[in-house]
Amino acid sequence: MAIKVGSLLEPNSDQTHQIKRQPSNPFDLYPEPDALHGSQPPHDMYMDSRLNDQVQVAEYNECDPMLHSSNMHYDSLNVNAKPPPGSGSKSKLGFSAMLLQSNMASNISTSFNIIKGIMGVGILTMPWSISNVGLLPSVILILLSFVLSYICWILLCYLCQHYNVYAYRDIGFVLFGHKFANFLDVVLLVFLYLVCILYIVFLSEFAMDGLSEFGIPIDDSITFSNLYTIASLSQFVKTKFFIITASVFVILFPLSLLPRLDMLKYSSFLGIIGCFYTIGLVAFVFFDNKDQTGVYVAKSVDFWGNFHHPHNSASTESSNGRWYGWYWLSSFSVFVACFNTHFNCPALYGELKHKTPSKYIKISSISFILVLVINFIIGLCGYFAFGTDCDENILDTLNHGLIVGVARFIMTLTIIGTYPLLFWNIKISINHLLLYKSVTNPTHTRIKKVRRKYTCGCSKFFVYLLVTATIWVAAVVAKDVAVLITFMQSLLGNAIVFILPSVFYLQMLKQDANKMGTRNKRSVTKILMITILCYIIVAFGLLCVLGGCIASIMFWTGYIQ
Repeated sequence: MAIKVGSLLEPNSDQTHQIKRQPSNPFDLYPEPDALHGSQPPHDMYMDSRLNDQVQVAEYNECDPMLHSSNMHYDSLNVNAKPPPGSGSKSKLGFSAMLLQSNMASNISTSFNIIKGIMGVGILTMPWSISNVGLLPSVILILLSFVLSYICWILLCYLCQHYNVYAYRDIGFVLFGHKFANFLDVVLLVFLYLVCILYIVFLSEFAMDGLSEFGIPIDDSITFSNLYTIASLSQFVKTKFFIITASVFVILFPLSLLPRLDMLKYSSFLGIIGCFYTIGLVAFVFFDNKDQTGVYVAKSVDFWGNFHHPHNSASTESSNGRWYGWYWLSSFSVFVACFNTHFNCPALYGELKHKTPSKYIKISSISFILVLVINFIIGLCGYFAFGTDCDENILDTLNHGLIVGVARFIMTLTIIGTYPLLFWNIKISINHLLLYKSVTNPTHTRIKKVRRKYTCGCSKFFVYLLVTATIWVAAVVAKDVAVLITFMQSLLGNAIVFILPSVFYLQMLKQDANKMGTRNKRSVTKILMITILCYIIVAFGLLCVLGGCIASIMFWTGYIQ
């Protein structure tokens, strides 16, 4: 599927050739280099004297590459180009170009980060979600979400290759301009900020429940308002407040400061190991179920679909007249979130060593299929073993004891492996919104991201620390943020995964169509097929947004429990 779908979605080679060879603007500051053919950009690309003799391109890892604002695409950058003499050891290329030059991530490292970015604590809710819908509808919905999420991932890969950019917001910047890019930064910042809060809450709960399995009680009543009641250090370390504080500032924040996603491969590996332990535990319970109950599959398992409250009567409505089909929407939101890490796709592609679209698609295909298998294993084993008696967290359904306590501790490793991947994009959005500004030349044919006067290593560290501190405060005082996160996942997460990649690709096809002359019949047919596919994905994404938001509101109002 990777080769067939990839070849269908790949932009025409003739089309790409025409775009890269189009006549240069007479106001261009330097001729457009060709990264694929190894031509080296001249030294004056590192400084634009027309802007301001005092304005220099920001240092390595701190700004975006220059782009043609008139043609709306980034200039290609030569990955092998050496810095100009006297410029020091660091290349003064932009952030996306930095990814080109630091493309040292191996195939395994990239695969680890893809798998860990997708696979989080959401896998624990798979059996419960399947129990709400039934076996056959769940399989169909999961496969549908998998295929469309995978296609959108490929779309982002080809967009990055086509425009030579390696950040999610930069794709929007190239296609729709500066204001839309700022809008994307806000969307990503809000969405990932809330998800980070939720993950820290989950981490503390897993740690507390794991310690309780070993007979160590944890006080969860301590917050900022009654912190003064702590009488000793030994009492303080047995509080939820201490667990959150130590986790955030001792473990998560240092990991979040790593400059490249490739450096997170070890934490991602630990997180994957944690997931596999939990999956193996649930699978063992399923196979052990034969010895305990005499059957592998619980009697309450519905193979064709649940059209009634899964934990109540067989009627389509409850005694008070409420239709429990709303649980389908809740489960549907979980299924479509099973493959959500598309905001990391451009950066992971940018860091891949010797990257090509075909190579990245092969790595992504293996990673996505592995995650699909994992979701099916834990979802089906948990559902077959417990039927409709599944709790929302499958670990709560299992018998309490040492093994389950270890599983709860290990799931904290999953969060530790996922959190830095989320905070990475928070840093990117903060950089673009607060720490850098756009500067154009007099003819407005180029735009650079340059550091603001107050931007330096210390200011960046302070901003990141301040954001982390607000996440810490919110996690300490939050009582129930799950419904809010579910709503934001439905509203923003589905847009990031399904809607925006399709809209980006449609806009690319539109822009390229205006630049191309006559096309052959095969090219027209291919573009038409891709256009129809993109519109189908947009419609699917809108349906996910609507259904997920409705289900979240129903939970929030207490209409469904």
